[in-house]
Amino acid sequence: MIVTYNDYMNLTIQQNQKDAVLAELQLANLTFQKVYPGDLPDRQPVHNVHGGANLYKNDSIVNIVKGALKSFETNASHFGLLANVLQLEGYEALSKTEAQIKELETSLESITDEQRRKELARLPYTVYKKIITNLETEACEDFRIDFEDGFGNKPEVEELRSRSFYKILMARRGKK
Repeated sequence: MIVTYNDYMNLTIQQNQKDAVLAELQLANLTFQKVYPGDLPDRQPVHNVHGGANLYKNDSIVNIVKGALKSFETNASHFGLLANVLQLEGYEALSKTEAQIKELETSLESITDEQRRKELARLPYTVYKKIITNLETEACEDFRIDFEDGFGNKPEVEELRSRSFYKILMARRGKK
C-alpha cells in the first residue's frame, strides 16, 4: 500500500471552522481600525517623492509641483484629451477639437452642480478639475529625504553636512 501526503492531512477547513476564525478576525480588525483608522480613501497624495538629501534644496517641493503641473498640462491640455486617454465614461461622445472642448468647458462652468450631473461630459470634466486642484494644492504631500541610498558613493563628511543642513532647514520651518 502506498501512503500519500493527503492520507495524513486534511487539506480543507470545515465551513463552521472557517466562519469562526473569520468572525474573530473581523472583530480584531474592527477594533484595530477604531484605534488606527488609517488614511481616508477620499484623500490620497498624488506624488510620494523620495529624494537624495544631497539634492534637497529649499525650493525642491515648489519645483516638483511646478513640474507636475507643467507635465499634466502638456500631456492633457483639456479634459477631452484626458477622457480619451483614460477612456472615461462618455469619452466617445466628446468633440475631438480643442476649441469645441473649451467651449463645452465654459458651458459646464456656467451651470450648477445639479445641472452638470445630467451632462454626458460631467465625469471627464470633474476628474480633470480635481486633478488640477490636487496638483495645485497638494501635489507633493509626502517628501521623503533619503540620507542613505540617495547619496550614492559620497564621502561621509558630505552626508553629515547634508544632514546638518536639513536639520537647520526643518528647525526654521518649525518641524522635527
